[in-house]
Amino acid sequence: MFNLELTSNNKIKVTYLGNEPLKVKFIPLLSTIRIPTNSYSFTFNCKNHWFIPNLDYTGCSIFKLEYNNTSLEYILPYKITNPSTNSKPYNVICLGLNKTGTTSLKSGLEKLGYNVMWEALGHQFINADIENGDYSSLYSIINNPKFNAYEDLPFSLKGMCSEIFKIDPKAKYILTLRDVDKWVNSVIKFYSPHLPYITDPFNNPHTYSQNYSGIKNYITKNWNKLIFKDWGLDSTDNIEQKLKNVYNSHVDGIKEFFKDKGDLMVLDVSKPNSFKQMADWLGENTNELDFPWLNKSN
Repeated sequence: MFNLELTSNNKIKVTYLGNEPLKVKFIPLLSTIRIPTNSYSFTFNCKNHWFIPNLDYTGCSIFKLEYNNTSLEYILPYKITNPSTNSKPYNVICLGLNKTGTTSLKSGLEKLGYNVMWEALGHQFINADIENGDYSSLYSIINNPKFNAYEDLPFSLKGMCSEIFKIDPKAKYILTLRDVDKWVNSVIKFYSPHLPYITDPFNNPHTYSQNYSGIKNYITKNWNKLIFKDWGLDSTDNIEQKLKNVYNSHVDGIKEFFKDKGDLMVLDVSKPNSFKQMADWLGENTNELDFPWLNKSN
């Protein structure tokens, strides 16, 4: 039905071998996780009509064609990459807890030209593997040239720093901090709709959905189950103190782990000049001093 050729500029030329007009959707899929990164639709009018979709294949191993409820998959040459996508010399991995300014950190890293892993990938495709002791998808995504910066789940989970460090000991690591009382208040406010389900997280009616490039709507139920389990929250009794213990244990554990290894920056994104300090540490040039304050919970 189709003939595929790799062009000199690392694009895919698709030649149609059928006779009738046909509308086709072209979809590159991320390696291992097989999630669409972008897509393009085109209508072939006749036999030998060819088209070169302007897609970024970086980090993808499969090129998928969809038409008339039919799907074909082709293995991409591994050499297909966009050098501008991953132009940084190392990964940046944030190990800070959720609600410690990680959204602002993400925005700051993107300003410096980093490609931060999509949060939904963690919630929907990596967290479940980790909960079952499988780190293969984590290894794949940290080594995928599509991204060079990571934050939020699963990187904020307790004890994950040792597993992540095994995968990428040369990364630049960031531990985001926040006033512990403000963090506790922010967490309680953010998770308040889910706290009643701590004792029975499977009955939590909340779902988390993400539409990837208009291809498919992936839905994850009870995405907060893993974090409640990781924090050891089995009830809401004395929850303020329980959360303070979570925060202090997390911070102390990461500092202890990195005291004799790796490259760790301890960062409070709310402090003056913190963005400039991070940029200097990363060897990046910027005239901006402070992070934006995003995703405020209180």
